[in-house]
Amino acid sequence: MRKQVITLLKKRSWGVRGILRGLRGVLSQNTPLSPYKMNLKYFLKGIT
Repeated sequence: MRKQVITLLKKRSWGVRGILRGLRGVLSQNTPLSPYKMNLKYFLKGIT
């Protein structure tokens, strides 16, 4: 899963919002767990 995201980022130089949208799309497809999404949101807030 991460490799796909990395290749997408390499192909397209997105902004931060684009990256977040991509991650949200991948997560919504693979893991519909709300606690996991919450943790990821806080994790991304720490990065940006």
